Amino acid sequence: MNTLSFALSSSCTPLRIPHSHPATCASQTCCTRFSVIKAPTKLFRCNPTATLQSIQRELDGHITIADGDWARKLYSKSVSPELIDKIKQSLNVVNGRFFDIPETVDAKSDLYCPLVHILKIIVSTSGNSYSVNHDYSVNRDRVDTREVVDTHGRVLQKWIVDSDFSPDIVIQATGNSFELPRTCYMSPGDDDSVGYTNITTAVDLGLDTETGDEDVDIFEQVYRMAVHAKEMYVQQPNRHFVRVLFMTETRLRLIEFNRGGVITTRFINYHDDPDTLIRLIIGLSSPNEETIGMDITIRWKEENGRKIPDGNAPNGNLGNVVRFSKKVPEFCRILHFLDISEKVGNQIAPPWNLSTF
Repeated sequence: MNTLSFALSSSCTPLRIPHSHPATCASQTCCTRFSVIKAPTKLFRCNPTATLQSIQRELDGHITIADGDWARKLYSKSVSPELIDKIKQSLNVVNGRFFDIPETVDAKSDLYCPLVHILKIIVSTSGNSYSVNHDYSVNRDRVDTREVVDTHGRVLQKWIVDSDFSPDIVIQATGNSFELPRTCYMSPGDDDSVGYTNITTAVDLGLDTETGDEDVDIFEQVYRMAVHAKEMYVQQPNRHFVRVLFMTETRLRLIEFNRGGVITTRFINYHDDPDTLIRLIIGLSSPNEETIGMDITIRWKEENGRKIPDGNAPNGNLGNVVRFSKKVPEFCRILHFLDISEKVGNQIAPPWNLSTF
């Protein structure tokens, strides 16, 4: 009997883990790296089981405040100085600040249009809006997209968190790891075009006058952004990590959620350091799914904008059926060992790096 270890994800029933996904509303057969996972066939909608209070307990003791150099150096190898200079020429930067953002901001609503405009210019000028990738399931090239979307006032479908929070801005995506929201799980008012199933990142906005940089302020923002991260983990089951942004009229905070907990920065003034903002947005909208936190060895076919099992994934034979029933919090480093009756080829378990999951 071979043993395969996974860091499991989810606390709704039936369990969704990083190596499974409901294939269709009627047939919940899921494509994985080594196995086909079959969930119970009865239709269901997850009842939210997580709250802000439970998220706070889950993250207690697992939040690390990183040096600002972490965010400044992130994606530096994949984003060239020449590309950054090209994008800055397209942005309206005057006297060391983004001119589109008003110096005096009375309400968060004053930030929606200018920040969406700036982020759209970065994504489009970088070339991330459209990219051609090879789709092995049908052996042809596929155009994947990235689009900055203003989502304030829209309700993104929740599967696990009992919260009314939805992000102010998202980068919507198409590609192997993304799909349209599942209409059979919809609540009245849920958006059916953009959701946690098809975004690369989430951005929440605030005001300098209402947002501090003390530890208590940082933790409050982390707990709120964890709502988005938790939903992305569950609705994008091949997620290794989630990176999100909190922004004001002058500053940004990068937050990464992984299986070890949370890494967050203190505020970075993006007017003083536009290169970091540009580099982060390019990285968070990357057409390379591995760069944005995905396990790219898990593949699906697409049917009507939604995932179905891909029997022609590069790894070949998908192996035997395995049922998972364990439940653990998303943001903790716990291993459960699951018996698999037959290994696939010569591999028993994939390389696993929990520190970045």
